[in-house]
Amino acid sequence: MKKKVLIDITPDRSIFDKLSNSGYAFEEAVAELIDNAIDAQDSCQELIVQIILRKASVKINDNANGMDYDTISNLMKLGYSSKHFNKLGFFGLGFKTSCLSIGKKIKVESVNHKKKNYKYSFLFDIDDFVKNGTWNKFPILEEVGNSEFNSGTNITISRLKIKINSKKIKELEAHIALRYSLFLKNKRVSIFVGDKLIGPTDIGIHSEEKIPISITLSNKHVITGWYGYRIGGNNRYGFNTFRRGRLITLYDKIGLSKEQKIKQIVGELHLDFVPVSHNKRNWIKESKEWIQSEKEISNIIFSKEKRLTKIVSGLPAYPGKVEGIARIVNLEETETLNAGKFKKGDILVTYMVRPIFLLQVKRASAIVTDQGGRLSHAAIL
Repeated sequence: MKKKVLIDITPDRSIFDKLSNSGYAFEEAVAELIDNAIDAQDSCQELIVQIILRKASVKINDNANGMDYDTISNLMKLGYSSKHFNKLGFFGLGFKTSCLSIGKKIKVESVNHKKKNYKYSFLFDIDDFVKNGTWNKFPILEEVGNSEFNSGTNITISRLKIKINSKKIKELEAHIALRYSLFLKNKRVSIFVGDKLIGPTDIGIHSEEKIPISITLSNKHVITGWYGYRIGGNNRYGFNTFRRGRLITLYDKIGLSKEQKIKQIVGELHLDFVPVSHNKRNWIKESKEWIQSEKEISNIIFSKEKRLTKIVSGLPAYPGKVEGIARIVNLEETETLNAGKFKKGDILVTYMVRPIFLLQVKRASAIVTDQGGRLSHAAIL
């Protein structure tokens, strides 16, 4: 005999306490709240986000569109999100996990740009909720006659689980400058930590020649960006990858082989359609979107380099001349060779090619030696 039994699977209230230990670093948690402000931005307005750090509280204020009653009512609902995939956040977990990783008490105030006379707010204390809270009677305060601010959201987190000190502030400033470098560079967003306006970080991708990338996949999704070769040797190579303007990974090796490490390929990729992890620290590399993107990027780079290799290797040796600036490098200089000072078209002349020249050898259009192989006395073009 079989019998169907219906049971209650309402989450235990302690789940909020567990979510607070989701592994967010402080600067990543604040970035999650900045993402929410960017998602709520009106394309016609200048978005301003201000982060105020005190010993007892962390405040994040913005002048975006703000929340109406329906939106703020669902803010603490686990897994709920009204956002589409093309937004920075769409999992319905980021606000809860980020705030609770910083502190145990959250106060939210918001005014929607379409109903400026109304202000909605709530106060969430994790210890009080775990002890006395209910899932279906969460209090939202509605105030009519708002005069405090035009539109936007103010978040105050207190009963902090972290200590705010100068090191934490510097780490936050550096993280914002890096993660939102494109937004800040294009002046789409102004972000303040205290009264300090954060400027964009130079991510460190440099190249003599930027080869554009524009790939339309079979499902009509588009990959855009560029790649090139780093000026001078460096252990860091690969792509800086972005989703909707937000940096996801630095020096990602997507589409690159081990052979390409020595060539120091660098670049920038915009993968707006590829899914990311809920904390936006990495791509979902098992997804079909990532796998297809990696294959197409690899094909483009390989085919380009294969064409260049054929052009160089196909030239017969014959008497002739080349024109360029001859830069003679003495043996004692090779120990501290600054590869970045050599430009396209230069002729690097040395009595002996040492391992430090390997990057130039890999990129050379031609190598002339007076004896032996390619690593003996040489001129590298």
